[in-house]
Amino acid sequence: MSEHLAAETRNGPVPYILPTKQAGAYSGRCELWGADQKLIGPVDVTIALTPIDLLRTRLTVTWSGALDRSYTVDWRRDGFRSFYEGPEAWGNAIAFGRANYATVHFTDVVKITGREFMLDATPGMGAGTELAVAYRIHDGATLAGILHGSLTWSAA
Repeated sequence: MSEHLAAETRNGPVPYILPTKQAGAYSGRCELWGADQKLIGPVDVTIALTPIDLLRTRLTVTWSGALDRSYTVDWRRDGFRSFYEGPEAWGNAIAFGRANYATVHFTDVVKITGREFMLDATPGMGAGTELAVAYRIHDGATLAGILHGSLTWSAA
């Protein structure tokens, strides 16, 4: 327990960053739960990163299984704020330590709000390899479901 507390004390202030200068993807199997708190089924999630320039990275997010959706955005980070700048979704996020709180609006009435938490990020300029995600999926103003799980990084 004391080792865990020491590690969290050291790693807690590490800022949320993605490996934006290297192509690759976070991927894993997540669970989709309905607003009625019943399991709908598994969803394979991939967040592929393709560097564009020193300030932007293209994110291609794919969900397949119990929920099918794919979208691409140009992601830009400015300090602890992030921006998702189309072409298929728009939004922003704010990070507190290793946690990133995002809101993304799609071109239909669906939006997601959620948290992405870099589990294994350590001090320095590197991103972690384990990403825990929890997204609330809204159909208009109504909660449609919760998608959550963990994703693992692999370089392209």
